[in-house]
Amino acid sequence: MALLGIPLAITGCTSGEPRTAGSASSAAVGTPTASGSASPTTSPSPTPIDASLAAAAAREQALADRASAILRGRAKNQLSRSLRAMLSAIRDAHLAHLAALHSPDPTSRPRLTAGTTPRANPSLERLSLASALPALIKAEKAAAAASRRAALGANGFVALLYGSMSVAASRYAAALASKDGLPFAKPAPPRGLPALSDVQAVQDLVAQLHALIYGYQLAIGKLPVLSKRHRSAVAELLQQRILRDRLITILTKHEAAVPVAKPAYVPAVRVHDPASAARSIKLMRSALLPYCGLFVAAASKADRTFAFDTLKSAAGIANAWGAPLTVWPGWPA
Repeated sequence: MALLGIPLAITGCTSGEPRTAGSASSAAVGTPTASGSASPTTSPSPTPIDASLAAAAAREQALADRASAILRGRAKNQLSRSLRAMLSAIRDAHLAHLAALHSPDPTSRPRLTAGTTPRANPSLERLSLASALPALIKAEKAAAAASRRAALGANGFVALLYGSMSVAASRYAAALASKDGLPFAKPAPPRGLPALSDVQAVQDLVAQLHALIYGYQLAIGKLPVLSKRHRSAVAELLQQRILRDRLITILTKHEAAVPVAKPAYVPAVRVHDPASAARSIKLMRSALLPYCGLFVAAASKADRTFAFDTLKSAAGIANAWGAPLTVWPGWPA
């Protein structure tokens, strides 16, 4: 069963309700018009290459070059199997970003193309792992900050494009710093993008948060009371309630309908012990990310920073529960 069209790790016991439309003043995510509003579309039109896209491409190329230099240079013999796998995946993720930025329509996220390859850099390849890894982490953080600025200055799915690359870079930096060797999710084929108003995106996210909060309550009851996971889950439950209430405030200001929580939801896994409780939270957190991404794409200028921060926080929490790293965090798969 799915809730509102995108599979979620915890779904309502009842389904089939029609989508609640936003207010008449809400603009749909899509192709910006001359007036600055957006017309709904399921496939954004090509975005012209501009200075921001060129700068983003240069960042992604440099990050791919740095990861590649570690993999084939002096540091390669110092890599553990898990770190080697993670660096390879990070290199390929940046090349995927580069391919998108070089394409006529970056938001289509095309597959790798000719020319999207790491460039040899002898000076980087001469670095030891003790020097090369911190330098890559620093570069990832700098790229995350630059892409965040680009996201906050963009609109629609271009904002999500930059926002996703920013969150990806920040998550890669965190994973490299922890050296945990987090796995990478297999990239899903790009698909058509939904036309969604700012109000509809918030309504969908609120509906999913109702389910997430219910799922957290189920899971917390099975986690050892004095454990770190229990403390994290309790703190996150409060955070999600605050987030939901803040989103409801946005809907109230738009005089839009607020989704009502269902009496009960069906978890994707049977929650019966600490392991299944943790897995349930991991799946729920992963499934929430596309809704956060669509919030970034649909958000008004006034709410875009809030939307970006929501996506970034959601990705971090998902990884903390063991969810794999992804190429495009928050992008509908």
